[in-house]
Amino acid sequence: MSASVPTRWRWSWGYTPFVVIGAAAIANTVMIVTSHSVRPERVAENPYLDSQRFDAHKESQARFQEAGLTLTVELEPHLARLTLRGIATGPLLVARYRPADARLDGVISWPDPSVPLELDLVPGPWRLTISTTGAATNLEVSRDIVVPHAADNGSALAL
Repeated sequence: MSASVPTRWRWSWGYTPFVVIGAAAIANTVMIVTSHSVRPERVAENPYLDSQRFDAHKESQARFQEAGLTLTVELEPHLARLTLRGIATGPLLVARYRPADARLDGVISWPDPSVPLELDLVPGPWRLTISTTGAATNLEVSRDIVVPHAADNGSALAL
C-alpha cells in the first residue's frame, strides 16, 4: 500500500478577481457608511467673495504693527486682560467672537487704550478683534485665545 501524501493548498489565479473585488467592496462600504455619518456643511454663502477680505485684513494687521502698536493678552480663569503698548490715536473697538455660542458674541468700546481692559469671558476658545474707530486708516488685529478654567494656570501672550 502506498501512503497518500497530503497535498499542499496552492493559490489559483482564478481566486484573484474575487479577492480584488472583495477588497474594493469593503473599502467602498466604509466610504459609504462614513459619508452618511459625516455630512459637509456650507460655511459661507459665497466663499470666493468672502475670501477676498483676507487680503484687506492682512494689510490692516500689517498697518497695526507698522504703527508701533503691541497687544499683550494675559489670561486668567474667566478673564482676559488686554494691554496695548504704543501710541493709540483714540478709542478702540473690541469684537468678541465665541465659536461655540453666538449669544456671547459682541462688540465693546475700549475708551482709553492706555489703561488695560479686562474682559470677563467664559472659559474656552475666543477670537478677539481690536480695531480703530473712525480713523482715516483702519488698524485691526485679531487673536485667537483660550480662556482657562479655574483649575488651569494663567498665561501671557505677547501679540
